[in-house]
Amino acid sequence: MSLYLALAWLFVMIVLVVIEVATLGLVCIWFAGGALLAAIVAVFGGPWWLQLIVFVLVSTVLLIFTKPLAKKYFTEKIQKT
Repeated sequence: MSLYLALAWLFVMIVLVVIEVATLGLVCIWFAGGALLAAIVAVFGGPWWLQLIVFVLVSTVLLIFTKPLAKKYFTEKIQKT
């Protein structure tokens, strides 16, 4: 069962990465990181509720702490016309 959940999390991660590449909005990539760590928890046999908690916590931490840095880095090269 945990292998199927790990594959499901990896599928979610791939979908989120594809959406991020298509939109370049710096939104989905943080959730893809959370899905990756949730998949790792699933591989090690963690229960579904722990996987969900890891997904939410990691996604939130990545969003809060790294989005401002990434936004600053990527918006410096945009020149207003």
